[in-house]
Amino acid sequence: EFMWNERLGYILTCPSNLGTGLRAGVHIKLPLLSKDSRFPKILENLRLQKRGTGGVDTAATGSVFDISNLDRLGKSEV
Repeated sequence: EFMWNERLGYILTCPSNLGTGLRAGVHIKLPLLSKDSRFPKILENLRLQKRGTGGVDTAATGSVFDISNLDRLGKSEV
């Protein structure tokens, strides 16, 4: 009960996951797409974010990214 806030959703230890508490991600190698100048816009249009495989604030190595849903804060799963 104390982990739920009506306005913010679930309060978790990682502030980047505040809200639904649902983060679906996949580690994927994108050697060509990651070099394309449109890559950030494609992610934005799909409401996705990229991270390095080491988590928040890490760089991708070998063109392998952690791609996950961008919307969490204040969003519902339903």
